[in-house]
Amino acid sequence: FVANEAEIAIRHDLITFVSSSEQFGHILQAAALAPLPVRVFLVVDTGMGREGASPPEMLALLEHVRQC
Repeated sequence: FVANEAEIAIRHDLITFVSSSEQFGHILQAAALAPLPVRVFLVVDTGMGREGASPPEMLALLEHVRQC
């Protein structure tokens, strides 16, 4: 998704699938003014190469999440 879609998802209390630090950054910016906690699913590529962060990317993404 792109930045403006993050805002729409949060406004409608949707749970987004996040597979990169860039996407998580969009969520963080949009969530700054959200009245409720924002929920996300972190998606990891398990080897099929279809969707999700690679294992090394996921470690970086998890560190980004932990800092929030």
